[in-house]
Amino acid sequence: KDEYVAFIEALTSAERVIMKDFETRDLFQACQPAEEVARKGIDAIRFGAMKPVGLTDPRTGRRPWAAVQLRAENRDCTAYNLVGFQTNLTFPEQKRVFRMIPGLEHAEFSRFGVMHRNTFIDSPHLLDKTMRIPGTKVRFAGQIAGTEGYTEAIASGLLAALNTFADLSSRDYLELPNTSVLGCLIDYATDPAVEDYQPMHVNFGIMPPLEDGRRRSKRDRYAAYSQRGKDALERVIRDRGDLFDRNAL
Repeated sequence: KDEYVAFIEALTSAERVIMKDFETRDLFQACQPAEEVARKGIDAIRFGAMKPVGLTDPRTGRRPWAAVQLRAENRDCTAYNLVGFQTNLTFPEQKRVFRMIPGLEHAEFSRFGVMHRNTFIDSPHLLDKTMRIPGTKVRFAGQIAGTEGYTEAIASGLLAALNTFADLSSRDYLELPNTSVLGCLIDYATDPAVEDYQPMHVNFGIMPPLEDGRRRSKRDRYAAYSQRGKDALERVIRDRGDLFDRNAL
């Protein structure tokens, strides 16, 4: 805990790059600089990029106070990415502060962290529910359409691809039910009523309420959402064999 507290104090007081006004507005929640997350509270980053849940320190048999994730950058595992540490610290400060992390005292830095631009289009006012610009055969998907997250980007790309195939083969378009988790995300991303559009991960908060009105615990409610979505998606796959059945193609 003492090491963690010292690290957070150094992280939040370190010298930063002075950014232009347009670079600091409307930062997506999941892309906040590590030092900005840390400023929200002493434990803020410990419940985010430094969350130790599920880990056991083999030296003590206990869960550590905090942890960082190192992701291999090459096949030989000679370079690692410090996950979740997008930052505006100056390069010398990044060396000083990140070397405070136990195990990284002598780390060599191949490249330093920088803020990246999160560019996306105004999907609710540009795209229909097949991810198409109406009146054209042009489709967008993934991060640029605001479907945020690796799985979400892949899934929206698949939806766009299936509808492009439908276009080319004179089949009916595929629109997903909003009771499925991807369907409700696409609903949000293509709803013209959405104002001040920002990228979104899939989450239970944007799903339509359960129809029966029963009171449930959170666990049971989420299980019901999941089962409803699974059933809806299975019906789509069954009913649209012209797109999903390999033999039909």
